[in-house]
Amino acid sequence: MKRTIRAEDWSDTDNVIQLLEQPYTPVPVMTNGFDTRTFAAQDQFAVWREAGTNIGIIDRPGAEVAPFRAAVRNYYTSTLAYSRHRAFDPSSLDRGDRHTAAVEVEAFAIQYRVSGTETANGFATGRYFTGGDIRIVDLSHPLFSVNPTYDNIAVIVRKQDLVDRVPALDRLHGATLPAGGMTALLRAHMVSAIDGLPALSQREADKLSDVTVEMLGAALSSATIPGIMEAEELDAPLLKAVRLCIEQHLHRPALSPDFIAHAVGVSRAKLFRVCRPFGRPMELVRHKRLQRAMALIRAARTGGRPATVTEIAYMVGFENRETFSRAFKAEFGLSARDALQLHLAQARTHPTHPAHPDPTG
Repeated sequence: MKRTIRAEDWSDTDNVIQLLEQPYTPVPVMTNGFDTRTFAAQDQFAVWREAGTNIGIIDRPGAEVAPFRAAVRNYYTSTLAYSRHRAFDPSSLDRGDRHTAAVEVEAFAIQYRVSGTETANGFATGRYFTGGDIRIVDLSHPLFSVNPTYDNIAVIVRKQDLVDRVPALDRLHGATLPAGGMTALLRAHMVSAIDGLPALSQREADKLSDVTVEMLGAALSSATIPGIMEAEELDAPLLKAVRLCIEQHLHRPALSPDFIAHAVGVSRAKLFRVCRPFGRPMELVRHKRLQRAMALIRAARTGGRPATVTEIAYMVGFENRETFSRAFKAEFGLSARDALQLHLAQARTHPTHPAHPDPTG
């Protein structure tokens, strides 16, 4: 790994050689945590409860001074937090409106339950978190959970890092990922990440977090979660409004998901959910732009000077000809230049028969 040599280090050759010969020690990943068993038995629960003050109200059955065995370890990268919580005695967590209002957290906790089963929670799904499950918790929402014992691995990820990857983001709170290949891969990744982080440098941990975000996006976007798919038929009027907005503003190079969401009056997350049949909003925009470009090519007349490929590209919102040409060929299997020349040749051969019917009759 390369060292950074300061200008003043070049004052003499011997000094530089000594610097280069010194072993390089990477900055270790940022971490914190503790084990209550290192405290006196009567203080163990008080320590655990105090550590969770910013999360919610932690309670337990029985006397507060009774032993409470639990441990937590957190690792922090530039974009994610990884955490492992273990509690070997019963407890409950109540994260109410007071906590969510006091600490605004626009993030999700993706929780993998290694072992243990809830006996109560505040989710409407009616399902208790149990060993092998991966559950999605929106940290801006209240949370209630009761557990005899548990072992959890969690990844805390900002909503902004998932919104472009996951449709129906605003409906995921409390959802449990269904069994399947992607869920199994995500479980394995979370375990290997939490086990491997202690040996990583901060730079390596940051690279790992990029992989984790991609894994989360793939697993969450591919999951068919009950209660989400059933609602899609309700989105037909909204999809019609989205299509109309795109068609009216195709000429704008700056047409973006934020612009469309604002124009039709929905959240960015809801826009992505509505556009899911087409992939992402910008894929729908791209498709509409190319369809409009083909319509302009077919409308070109042989009399006078027809529009050039570059002009057509700008008319449908592409910022340069090269990007437009690549997209056009990928969509239709021939270049825009060839499509235009073919149409003009056909128009000259059959001047009284347009290459496409006039939709206005």
